[in-house]
Amino acid sequence: LPVSKSSSNTRTMHRRKAFALMLVDLLARAGGQPHQLPSTVFATTSNSYSTDICNSVIAIAGTPDFQYLEENDIDINHHDSGEDFVCEMDGFTVPIFGTDEQMEELRKLLNEGELISAETTIAVTNEEFMLTEDGVNAGVVLPPGNVILKNRRRNLERNRINGRRSTNQRIRNLTAHVGEKQVLVVRVIDAEGKASDDAQTVSNKFFGTYGDKMTMKSQFEACSFGKLKISNNYSIDLSNHLEAPGVVDVNIPLKLAESNRLQVRTASINAAEEKLGIELPGPFHHVVFVVEGCYTDCGWAGYAYVNSWFSIFQGQYYKMAGVQLHEFGHNLNLAHSGGKDGKVYTDHSCLMGNPLYGDDAGAMCFNPAK
Repeated sequence: LPVSKSSSNTRTMHRRKAFALMLVDLLARAGGQPHQLPSTVFATTSNSYSTDICNSVIAIAGTPDFQYLEENDIDINHHDSGEDFVCEMDGFTVPIFGTDEQMEELRKLLNEGELISAETTIAVTNEEFMLTEDGVNAGVVLPPGNVILKNRRRNLERNRINGRRSTNQRIRNLTAHVGEKQVLVVRVIDAEGKASDDAQTVSNKFFGTYGDKMTMKSQFEACSFGKLKISNNYSIDLSNHLEAPGVVDVNIPLKLAESNRLQVRTASINAAEEKLGIELPGPFHHVVFVVEGCYTDCGWAGYAYVNSWFSIFQGQYYKMAGVQLHEFGHNLNLAHSGGKDGKVYTDHSCLMGNPLYGDDAGAMCFNPAK
């Protein structure tokens, strides 16, 4: 590590990322949200499908930016319709397109445990990608009718090859709530130089590097009685890349002010993989991205892949231990916790409901399932 730039694995990674960036540009021009059918896209009527195109289906869940919603007079119940979903392929993810009814069915299957994020795969049309009017691939499409799932348990053994996991044997035991978790934080700098606080501050807020007492590291240890430890002591040498303990800086060729969530996510992952010379998550259990703010497609403080490795925070929300632990809860396969009114986020007694919003307000833990 890093993988040689001339290696076939790196060339394959670059081809995948080139396709992913093309997809981001296409969706931006189409103007559609990940689960909707943009007006420039042909809806499919094909009944021919396969469960071998997506390695798995991954749910995306997050924490709302209540300040933004209040300032723009947006009702959280209308803004947040539930989880979104992506198709995990070899080396990248693409949006899953379907009808509103199919997306609601996916959410129901997820919440009932029939769909296991990052493990279960899904039937998509044999066309593999939805075609746009200009003939460019856009994303996978659900065939008409009810959602078709296929459980596909992955090999949970860690398989490190030159310091990285092979794609087909990527670790899936993220839901182990004990042990040491290697966490890498990626500080994203956009094309205009916009970035969050300096790397030292970011390191301090996640790991308590310079004395912060209310962090992701401190609160996971407190909530688990020392059984789950967040670590930036890595199994590979990152000394040439770290700007502060546990923090890597990357530059993306996009302006945050002109980019949506999908564009920023894809560009940030690409930049981190390019800099480190590996396909994420590599040897890390979790990779966290921090961006300066949100300017389009907003209303979120942070969001994460469920039962997987990715999370991202915008603005000052990365400093809030309660928000950090909420997103990591999703990585650990935890769902949102609603209140007795049946609404999302109205359980104020635990981190998966309405977490504490504040730099030093994180003394809250996870409740048992209810």
